[in-house]
Amino acid sequence: KLNDARYLSSTSSKIRKILFNSPPAIRTHQAASLDGLRNFAAHFEASDQDNRLVINTVDSPLGPRYNGSIMVLGPIVRMAESAGSTRQFDCDGSHFKSSLPGFLKCIIYIDANQSVFPVLIAHDISEESSATWGNIINTFFQACPGAKTPHAGLASDRDGGLLSSIQPEQAESTPPPAWVHCVLHIENNILTYFRESTPMRLRLTYVKRFKSAAWASTVPIFQQKMAEIQRSNLPLYLYLSKIPAETWAISHFPSGRHLSNTTNSVESFWSAILEARKSNLLGQFYWLAYEWTMNHVVSCFHTASTWPKAITPHAQRHFQNKIEELRGNRLQISISSPPPATSG
Repeated sequence: KLNDARYLSSTSSKIRKILFNSPPAIRTHQAASLDGLRNFAAHFEASDQDNRLVINTVDSPLGPRYNGSIMVLGPIVRMAESAGSTRQFDCDGSHFKSSLPGFLKCIIYIDANQSVFPVLIAHDISEESSATWGNIINTFFQACPGAKTPHAGLASDRDGGLLSSIQPEQAESTPPPAWVHCVLHIENNILTYFRESTPMRLRLTYVKRFKSAAWASTVPIFQQKMAEIQRSNLPLYLYLSKIPAETWAISHFPSGRHLSNTTNSVESFWSAILEARKSNLLGQFYWLAYEWTMNHVVSCFHTASTWPKAITPHAQRHFQNKIEELRGNRLQISISSPPPATSG
């Protein structure tokens, strides 16, 4: 990881010169600056053997017109595909904080200490759709084939275009990776779905009851919570019954997904690169996001080198929480030696 970051710093000045000191023709609006973005892409890909910047165009009377792009961060791909990878990923979208049009999308890799690293960052001019999401998901699985296995877990919201793009990918994988949905997005969907027929106070009750089922730690507790919802809030029960429990209730998660049922990791990444999102040049945004990522890799590496134990602090907290949960349920925790081997 350190070598990746040092290699980045050795090429940083060259790419910065291209981005910030380029001629006016290159520094124009990105929709009319396809050559400038291609110029950046060539240098970006030369800076690392696994870096890729895919530029999508559509035909127009004046020639090819920029329609979107996908940046694949080679060093993070290697982390996500390594033998020690958690194979945990979240994806979500955002917007620029500048005059640049379009939509941003990102797929985040989450390591064993809950540190977040973008594997892929994409920009689309058009609205979110199954076609735009499908292109991103295909690119992601090509870069990270390990994410397309039952040992991997991915989380996203329930965007219609994204759901449509996921279905063919899951059909091709036998068994497919664990793909779950962010409960925070579902909470917002509940508030919106029942807006016309249900007062706010009752909608907030719906959200509270939904959370009690989503975060139930065992299947029996989940079944109990759902039975309570069926008795007292039938419209909510019918709504939730249409969403497979294995995509939102942690008690039903497939083994591939062993993180929480939210996409907060992507939100934290978008917040971390806020200054990059203020860029008025797409190439500048991409480079600043890449630079932040590599600096983050170095910071996490140095922090990890000071850990006193072999397991991560996040894992230690997780174990402690589980122990307290078991004690709260009055279950005994014991560590016993295996029985002695018998002859014959």
